[in-house]
Amino acid sequence: MMLTRFLIALIAGLLTGIVVSEGILASAGLFAPDVRVFAGISAGALPDEAAATILALSWLGGASVSAAMATAISRQRSAGWASGLLWLMSSVLVVVLAGMAEWVLLVASLASLGGAIVGTRLAQRVIEAV
Repeated sequence: MMLTRFLIALIAGLLTGIVVSEGILASAGLFAPDVRVFAGISAGALPDEAAATILALSWLGGASVSAAMATAISRQRSAGWASGLLWLMSSVLVVVLAGMAEWVLLVASLASLGGAIVGTRLAQRVIEAV
């Protein structure tokens, strides 16, 4: 029962985080149409500052919402941390496979882990208050 709740919380958190992350990327396309976030990634080109900022915000928002949702559903910090680690693995995989610079890897790691820490802590505070 506990493992089932943990897995459901993890899946719900990841799905919610994906929606938020894609929403950030879509809204960036609406408000800054000249910024191409994924242009040149397959060619190994470095993203410009605006594209790197949008990617970092996308990873930060997705990881924090994912961790908060997973923690709130499972009522365990470990679900939030697990979702944060999954966000970390996916963002690192994107950076490494695209051949981006080390600073982008650092930004991706900090955004994913920082978002997971913030989201987990926020959900814990809400759980304790209720």
